[in-house]
Amino acid sequence: MTTLDEIGVYWDMFINGSRVPLHPFFIRVLKVYGLAPGQFSPHAWHFMSFFIHQCHKLGLNPRVRVFRWFFTICTITKQVGWYFLSRRPKAKANLSPHPPSSNHHWKERFLFVKLPKSQRSEVNNVWLAECETRACNKLREIDLSETDLEHIGKLKRAEPLESRYPLSNAQLCKCGIIFPLEPQDFANEADEEEEEEEEGKNDPDKALTKP
Repeated sequence: MTTLDEIGVYWDMFINGSRVPLHPFFIRVLKVYGLAPGQFSPHAWHFMSFFIHQCHKLGLNPRVRVFRWFFTICTITKQVGWYFLSRRPKAKANLSPHPPSSNHHWKERFLFVKLPKSQRSEVNNVWLAECETRACNKLREIDLSETDLEHIGKLKRAEPLESRYPLSNAQLCKCGIIFPLEPQDFANEADEEEEEEEEGKNDPDKALTKP
């Protein structure tokens, strides 16, 4: 991790629902994969922002393990250090409209933005040359809790999103991507996920079968 004031991003991140300061869910997903924000493709930010939006509509806190149940991380062919997200074939849910058509020039529109002091030590500014995508995508490595399974069920049963791409500023405000919750408000959810992971490891009876 780095404490540099600025991070390298690209304009299409903001078109696809990202804002600075970064929503805590974005930071947690980046941490799981060890990536810097600029390494995710525009479609990845599209899926993450609509996941937050759908969770908000259902009254759910966005959980990283649940998100990983629906999506896998993939390498952009022949391009070292670039990654996108893909829906798992069997994990169908109304989590987002179809992403926009690919813009092959998005890598040409990079810029630097300043993070607030509270996020500078949380966001990786050093690009990871190679992410172990196969290891990251193995469901057996994700210990789903009862709460995770409950959230997955609600998301799978949810009505299709009426939102058209992209999310409006009003929608981004409502789900906390603009003017996100205070870090401590999200920390409780993060701590709960970590505690559930430890309980699953220590108590075989609580280890749940993956869907």
